[in-house]
Amino acid sequence: MEIISKKYINAIFTMDSAFYFHNLTDVIPNKITLATKRNALRIKDNKITQVFTSEKLFEIGKTQIVVEGATINIYDKERMLIELIRNRNKMAFDYYKEIISNYRKLVNDLHLNKIEEYIELFPNEEHIYEILQKEVF
Repeated sequence: MEIISKKYINAIFTMDSAFYFHNLTDVIPNKITLATKRNALRIKDNKITQVFTSEKLFEIGKTQIVVEGATINIYDKERMLIELIRNRNKMAFDYYKEIISNYRKLVNDLHLNKIEEYIELFPNEEHIYEILQKEVF
């Protein structure tokens, strides 16, 4: 983790990696998933999946946590809940359900105002909000 976070200093851990590091799943990711700005250089490492993100959305929910002794940039749980909803059709159903179930267990620990602020910045905000209401709250 330390090498990756130092080598890709501007990247942010997201998707499968973030779900795992936030203890929302026990599935160890095959690859590290990093978000970068849309204009960033392509990462040429077969152990890393790169997700290009617009400038507008890149910094939303960025935080730092310590993993295996290394401080890493990672999206917070609130941002990852939105990413989970946005990408649910690209995931295995059982994997999605496991993560949603874990979000339900910690719903009282989430910052709802953050989620509302974040949703407003994403395309299809009404659709995301509707799914959140049905599946999490």
